[in-house]
Amino acid sequence: MHEPGAKQDTTSAQPRPFMRTILALRHVTLLAGGVLLLAFALGFIWFLARVPSPDAALDRNAEGIVALTGGAARISDAIELLAAGRGHRLLITGVNPATHTGELARLAPQYQRLFGCCIDLDHSAVNTIGNAIETR
Repeated sequence: MHEPGAKQDTTSAQPRPFMRTILALRHVTLLAGGVLLLAFALGFIWFLARVPSPDAALDRNAEGIVALTGGAARISDAIELLAAGRGHRLLITGVNPATHTGELARLAPQYQRLFGCCIDLDHSAVNTIGNAIETR
């Protein structure tokens, strides 16, 4: 029993219904956030597992190989594919008009013989659409 005039200890009293609702909402929000974070992480791991490797398997040959200028190793990679017998001819498209076969042959002396028979340079393409037209 309480003595008259004595203060009641409110610290041990039950939280009011409003406070219980706020605490419950906080717990639900934290739980939902954790579930969303876990789902995002698992989805990202799934995505990474499905990304193809940067090197494509070279298990087929083609009639022709096309190299678009602009990349550091595109031309040398294409020449190596041609030398390995992966194609019969190589088209290098988007070549600067001042660049000629002899200059490219000097950059790859071990494949100089291919420049006489099997490598064609396109000087007319200046963008992606031009590359596509010349490749066609």
